[in-house]
Amino acid sequence: MRQIRTRAELLEASGHDPYVRWGVPADLPAPALEHRGAVATLRVRHRLGRVRRSAFLFGARAGMEALVHEVLDDLLAEWGAEGISVPAEHGHLLDAHGIEPGGRWDWMWVTAPRTSSPAVSSAPTSGGRLGLDAVVTLDDASDAAEMAAFSEQWSPTAEGEPGAGLSTLWQGVREGALEGRPTQGPLLALGASQPFTDEVPHLAGIVTRGDARGQGLGRLVTESLTLAEVRRTGVCTLGMYSDNDTARALYRSIGYETAWAWDSRPWHGATAGCC
Repeated sequence: MRQIRTRAELLEASGHDPYVRWGVPADLPAPALEHRGAVATLRVRHRLGRVRRSAFLFGARAGMEALVHEVLDDLLAEWGAEGISVPAEHGHLLDAHGIEPGGRWDWMWVTAPRTSSPAVSSAPTSGGRLGLDAVVTLDDASDAAEMAAFSEQWSPTAEGEPGAGLSTLWQGVREGALEGRPTQGPLLALGASQPFTDEVPHLAGIVTRGDARGQGLGRLVTESLTLAEVRRTGVCTLGMYSDNDTARALYRSIGYETAWAWDSRPWHGATAGCC
């Protein structure tokens, strides 16, 4: 096994993996570990005053089992990590060590988005469609109370965190857009973008009002946010629960690709050992 100390070296070792390119910081928080094409990296996440350290393993199947052993035996404790993520296809390796179940999610990216929403709305009240011009920018501070109440009512697990200073761009659709007044009326849908790593944008908190679902508003907000962030940075990323096939189909239709489907689990400093 060998240590990798720079992202440039890590990019080379990973075959320029998109997660390494856009999900790993330029300054590695700790040396990565590579074995037969499999790689372990440390991710440090600062959120709401809390620091969370997690190991992410990915790469070639040939080296994964031995790398999992090494990370669990020594590296998690050395890194002060409290979580471990492996590609979902290797979740059984964590099962063998008695690691309790966690969650499965896909990390996705896009650099050339495709949109199906029209640029300009066409009389939605008469059977037309809302366009990208119906999406308005919201403010993390002045609109925080409204956005927080909306998210809590319609998707309590959404991670936009309005008012916390985490999201750098909020966009939404208001009821007035149905009558050509996009800045007026209560919210129908909203979404946010937050920095994932080194200011790489990551979509979060996309929520549609219950009685407005099925009208393409989630797509409209997602497309608008994606276009804005790709124009700004050249890339946009997001995470989604792996069992949400409807969301995956939506994101793929916009051009998002899955870099890795993760099996993420908590780690409490000891394992049951491997048989």
